[in-house]
Amino acid sequence: STKPVISLPEAVTVMEGEKRTLMCEITGFYPEQLTVTWLIQNGSQLSRGVCTGMATPNPDGTYSVSSLITVQATATESSGVVYVFPPTVSEIIKPAIVYAMRPTVLKCTIKSVPRIKELKVKWFRVLANGEFAAASDSQSKALLSPEELSDQANLHFEGRFHVSTLTILNPTFLQISSIPQIPQVGRSLVLCCRVEKFYPEKVALEWSRNDGEQVSSITNYGPFSDDESMYSMWSKIKLVMAVEDERAVYTCRVYHSSFPLAGYRDVLYHINSQGD
Repeated sequence: STKPVISLPEAVTVMEGEKRTLMCEITGFYPEQLTVTWLIQNGSQLSRGVCTGMATPNPDGTYSVSSLITVQATATESSGVVYVFPPTVSEIIKPAIVYAMRPTVLKCTIKSVPRIKELKVKWFRVLANGEFAAASDSQSKALLSPEELSDQANLHFEGRFHVSTLTILNPTFLQISSIPQIPQVGRSLVLCCRVEKFYPEKVALEWSRNDGEQVSSITNYGPFSDDESMYSMWSKIKLVMAVEDERAVYTCRVYHSSFPLAGYRDVLYHINSQGD
């Protein structure tokens, strides 16, 4: 994903009775889907007088869009003057070092939003260009689409800033186990992919085989919550091992918002009845 660059006037003064058109230029974003919302200082959403164009492609594959709003000042202040100050949102702040198996706190700060009684901050996770092709079924495609994480974030006030934080945690255990431990031709083989101690709850698991043969008899368990408000999930497949299955490789692909870049991690299981 590519974060949009937003261009707004630093401050606009509108006298009582005067109309003024404000323009917001949003450039360099990907994917194409984008929602533009105009708010006034009391936090109310404006829809009247708003004109937002269609996203247009740029030569580098990103998109740009313009949004206009026409406002008219009213005598809400004793001076009859209304000042419009666009809020300033920081880049996402994260630790210099992200440690495995430890919670990671992401933070952004919002300033220049006086007299707003209710401020809403939304968090989304969007994959980079080309990574959507990694999904092969409807469940993983839904997880790979722009994913909203707002309900897992917190918002508090620090001095002149509103601060929104989001905590994520990588799975601390990711493994495929087999029953029996050494497969045998002509007998049942059960493979279990275990994903444990992750947050937030939303996760997807999918199975594949290196020769392209469809994987069936998939059973999922969870996600389950534990006493620490972490989650775990298991996914099981069952097959009767044939001679042609020898040396086949099964992959359990786990999609979770804590994984960087591609947004998933693969765990492999090599069938080997020789035990070597």
